[in-house]
Amino acid sequence: GTNVQTPKEKVFKRMWYEKEWYKDHDKDGHWDVVIEKRNGQYVKTLPLDDWKAIHKELKRGYRIRHWNNDPTLSDSNVDIYAPSIIQEFTYMFVDDETMPIMIENGSEVLIPMAHDDSLPYRGLNSFDADGDGKRDAVRVESEATLGMDIDHDGRIEPMDGDGKELSGDETVVLVLGDKYMTEGEEIQFFDHRVKLKEVFAAPGDAARFDIYDNEGGGSQRCSLNQMLTPGEVRYFYRAKPETQGQTFYLKLISADAKNNVAVVEVGRMFGQPYANIGANIYWSQKAFMVDGVFYNVVAIKAQDDCIKYITFRQKLPKFPIKLYGKHLEVWDVDELL
Repeated sequence: GTNVQTPKEKVFKRMWYEKEWYKDHDKDGHWDVVIEKRNGQYVKTLPLDDWKAIHKELKRGYRIRHWNNDPTLSDSNVDIYAPSIIQEFTYMFVDDETMPIMIENGSEVLIPMAHDDSLPYRGLNSFDADGDGKRDAVRVESEATLGMDIDHDGRIEPMDGDGKELSGDETVVLVLGDKYMTEGEEIQFFDHRVKLKEVFAAPGDAARFDIYDNEGGGSQRCSLNQMLTPGEVRYFYRAKPETQGQTFYLKLISADAKNNVAVVEVGRMFGQPYANIGANIYWSQKAFMVDGVFYNVVAIKAQDDCIKYITFRQKLPKFPIKLYGKHLEVWDVDELL
């Protein structure tokens, strides 16, 4: 037909500063704060929404600890929080007249998914997944459109399962499809890296991969020597092949042992925007780390298997935060955001 829309996209950015919660370490469903003496000695832990109890302690001459990264305190390990700069990016899809529209699964969009060390700012700062100098678009899909139970929860979910907008059950799988790799090459996709280690005949061509996290933070999780045959899929949770809570998949499309090349597809599942980071095993659908920067998916506007927008939030702490074994980047004065 003649009614063909030119694909467009609009990015909304917000930025603010506040004391931000990183992990509900005691898993009580509240943002807790530490009450301490003026000399820094620990007194007790109180939920932030209990202002009456907090003011009672303040009248006694105590204060709220402005930053807590000490999981060894009493009261079942208090929450982790810090004063932080917050940046939020909403990727909204629009029509020819720049009005918001729903786009169908299979549509390609531009969302940064990689880190480029040559750039002065950290975290997700590049659209180039394979380092070839060209931008890579991602495809919007769901478990249902892919036919995969990526998180292994026993359900193959559409982008919006209950038909209620922004109810918290929304999920989307961003897919980087048909990437051509030669032996030794790497691609990165959000919080994962994939390296093609070897292509060989087994009989029939197959390929071996190393999977690494892309989280930074001074350490690295990895799954080495993952053997795949064409059509085979492997699932990972923070670069490990766990039994549940997976967010990332690697699919081998084809392999050519004669020329030492392979074609792969990778995908990353995002969802659970209301998950409790600390108590919910699916927290990594909502939150992830890239290059020492912490991200949350805070909203997905979807209907059936169509999507209107997705919102990513950065939390940039002023003081050291260690989260799930990783040290987050601390943001200093004069540092470029």
